[in-house]
Amino acid sequence: RIDEILLSTTERLHSKAREKRINIRFNIDSSSDETAESLVVLGEKQLLECMFENILENAIKYSPEESVIKIDIAHGKGTLIVSIHDEGPGINAEEVADIFTRFQRGT
Repeated sequence: RIDEILLSTTERLHSKAREKRINIRFNIDSSSDETAESLVVLGEKQLLECMFENILENAIKYSPEESVIKIDIAHGKGTLIVSIHDEGPGINAEEVADIFTRFQRGT
């Protein structure tokens, strides 16, 4: 379940967020019938945890103090969308093309 993976990941990062007084908020789309089955994804649990931990750790690292990180989970016909929004500076437009290059670091 994607919600359980995200909850356990945010628990592991809670102390880092607390140091910067960052609030992490969850929103699970309840406009349709939410069932536990609708939050299940097929994938390697450890890799999903690693991916979300990396994204959330960066969100905490680059967000200003006393800001909010929002995690939204929504689903449609056969899809599940996880959106993570923070108040950090984002990625420079010229660096976006290299975002998936292995070991690439921004300035």
